[in-house]
Amino acid sequence: MKINIYNKLYYLSYFLLLIYTLCNRVTFLIPVLPVLKYIIPIFLVLLILIQSRKYKLNCLMIVFMLMALSFVVFLRTKEEFLLCTILYILAAKDVKIDEFIKKDVKYKLFILLFVIICYKLGLTSSNIFSRSDGTIRNTLGFAHPNQLGLCLFSISCGIAFIHYKKYKITDYLIFIMSLIICHSVCDSRSSFFGILIVLLIALFRKFIENNKLINKLIVFLPEVLFLLSLLFTILYTNNFQIAYDVNKVLNSRLYHASAFLNYYGINLFGHYFDYYGLTNLRYDLRGLTILDNAYMHILIHFGVIQTVLVLLSYSKLLKDSCTNKKYEVFIYLVPFLIYGLMERHIFEIQYNCVLLLLSTFIYLKEFQTKTKNHINI
Repeated sequence: MKINIYNKLYYLSYFLLLIYTLCNRVTFLIPVLPVLKYIIPIFLVLLILIQSRKYKLNCLMIVFMLMALSFVVFLRTKEEFLLCTILYILAAKDVKIDEFIKKDVKYKLFILLFVIICYKLGLTSSNIFSRSDGTIRNTLGFAHPNQLGLCLFSISCGIAFIHYKKYKITDYLIFIMSLIICHSVCDSRSSFFGILIVLLIALFRKFIENNKLINKLIVFLPEVLFLLSLLFTILYTNNFQIAYDVNKVLNSRLYHASAFLNYYGINLFGHYFDYYGLTNLRYDLRGLTILDNAYMHILIHFGVIQTVLVLLSYSKLLKDSCTNKKYEVFIYLVPFLIYGLMERHIFEIQYNCVLLLLSTFIYLKEFQTKTKNHINI
C-alpha cells in the first residue's frame, strides 16, 4: 500500500512536469506554471527522502554524490533540466519502468490532444514560425514546431518500447501519421528522422537482435556521436570544407557549436549561458543564440564531469539492454542518441523517460523491464 501511494505521488509529479513543459502556451495555464517550477523539485526531494526507510550505505553515498554534483552544476549554470532528470531518476527506486512508460504514452497523448483542442478554441498564444524559404511551420498550440515534433517522437519511442515483441497495424499507423505531421505540419526535420529510425528498427528488429556485431558496437554509440560532434566542431572552427558541408546538412548546428565553444570554452562544472536563446544584436554578432547539438550542449553548458557521467550512463544502458536481451530499451535509446546530433533534449526525462532505468544501477536492482509479449495501452 505504501509503495502504491508513493507511485501515485511520483506519477502526479511527472504529470505536472509534462504540463509545465508542454502546456506553456495554453493561456489559462500560464499563471500556474511558475508555481510548478518550484513545487516539482521540492516534491521530488521529499519523495527521495521518504521512498525507503533504509538505504544501503553504498546506495546512500551514490545518491548524496549525485545530488551534490547536480546542485553544484545547477548553481553554476542556472539551468534546471539536468537536475530535474537526476532527481526523477533518484526518486524512481520503486518505480517499474514498463508501467511508467505505459503511463507516459497515455499522458502525452492526452496532453497532445488537449493542447490541439485549446489551439483550435483560440486558447493558446503560440507564435507563427517560418523557414527562410517561406515554409510555414505550424505549432498546433505548442511553444515551437520542434516541440510538437519532439512530443510525437517521444510518443513513438514509447509505443515502440511497450509493443516491442508484437507490433500491431495501429502502431505502424501512429508512426506514419507522426512522420506526416512532422513533415507537413510542423516541418520538424530532426523529429522526422528520429521517428523514421524508430520505424526502421521496428521493421528490422529481428536482424538487430541476432547480429552480434551490432550488439557489441552499439555500446560505444554515445561516445562515438560525442567525439564526432566535437571533432566536426573543431574542424569547422579551423575552416575545413568537410565541416562546412556537414554544417549545411545540419542546418548551421556546427556554426553555433563552434561559436559557443570559442566564447565559453570547456571546464569541469559548465557555464551560465547569458541571454541564451535571445536574438538581440549584441549577442547575434557573436553567433551565440542557441546550441542544439546535445553533445556539445552538455559539454559546454554542464561541464566535463556531467558529460562523462551521461555518456557512461547511456553506454551502460545499451550494454545491459543487449546483454539481457531487452531490446525495447535499444529501440528507445538509439533513435534519441542520433536525434542528439540535431537537438539537445535527449537528457530531459520528460522526453526520454527510459533514463529512469538508471535507478537500477544506483539502487543495485536487477536490470529488468518485465516487458512481455505485449502491453495494452
